[in-house]
Amino acid sequence: MAIPSDILDDICFRFLVNLPEDQKRDPIRVCFQAELAHWFYVDFYCRDLVKYPNCREVGMKEFIRVIFNHCDFLQPLAKKVEQIIEDWRAYKTSVPTFGAILLDSSLEHVLLVQGYYASKNNWGFPKGKVNEDEDPVKCAIREVLEETSYDISAGIKHQRFVQRIVGENPVQLYIIPDVPADFPFKPSTRYEIRKIQWFRLAELPSSRQDRQFESIGHSPNNFFTVFPFVDDIRMWAAKKNQHRAQQHQQTSAFRRVTPRSHKISPAVRNLFDSPQFHSPTPSLVVVGEPLWTAPAYPELPSTSSTPAPSQRQNQQTPKAKTKSQASSASASGPDVKTVNLAENIRLAKAWTNVKLDYSKGLIPISVKK
Repeated sequence: MAIPSDILDDICFRFLVNLPEDQKRDPIRVCFQAELAHWFYVDFYCRDLVKYPNCREVGMKEFIRVIFNHCDFLQPLAKKVEQIIEDWRAYKTSVPTFGAILLDSSLEHVLLVQGYYASKNNWGFPKGKVNEDEDPVKCAIREVLEETSYDISAGIKHQRFVQRIVGENPVQLYIIPDVPADFPFKPSTRYEIRKIQWFRLAELPSSRQDRQFESIGHSPNNFFTVFPFVDDIRMWAAKKNQHRAQQHQQTSAFRRVTPRSHKISPAVRNLFDSPQFHSPTPSLVVVGEPLWTAPAYPELPSTSSTPAPSQRQNQQTPKAKTKSQASSASASGPDVKTVNLAENIRLAKAWTNVKLDYSKGLIPISVKK
């Protein structure tokens, strides 16, 4: 067996056995709890090969299959586990995602993150699933803070966002300009973000047909969750820079107006001096190395004395709980609220009818399906 039986007993006791009876009868709810259990298993068993040499990492689907076959009250559903997993994944897809587009002061560089388990060098914006009854702005603030440690609450504006349907998932990203280039970005939870890095906005692919970066190990597919937003970000940045230039002319009638591209902050200017940036080979990266890369974490404590990492705000549904919450799960298991799926789908579809006044510097956000 990929996972030792005694380890499965411990995991089922922590996350499943003590669930309320109504949640035990809901396979979708059980899958969310199994997702928490999977993160816990990876964090506190698979990372400690000295104490648990027989615990190897398994994917989420395989882990859920094992759980349904091991846990007594789930065994009657084991034959239907494949369909249950598909239903659960479809349910998760319907839940809106909120996050932010972080731009430096020149509006020429955008911050992207790479998930800890991302495959094929994929990059995306810091974002995550909304909690039940959570305000979209608060969700975006929470997710960006968790993934980068940067607090966008002071710079976020409720009507300054871009919406797209990425795959089948509705995504709304708030535009945050003037982010300090030298901020010490770092995720606040383990094993969620592997890298954090600035990229040049002008060089990001805006479609799957952009092939100019394949020579340096990047392809449009590495940015498949990014390029649906690229054209609108460029449009907004150009509009914003034009507005800044007009303001500068009004307040500096007797001074020469310096082009915006020459007014890069000292912090970013220093980053441009890196050899990689000036090499003949074009590069997407602003700096030679990522601003943050996941370290080799020290030995983790045994489950019997697991410290409780800092809790994320609120008890979530669909992304539902976070890895930090999974790490500190009690025997009774976290409380899970019911999500109104129909309302989420209605909200996502309603986005297609939303329009903003571009004359005021906002991005048109009609959704491209």
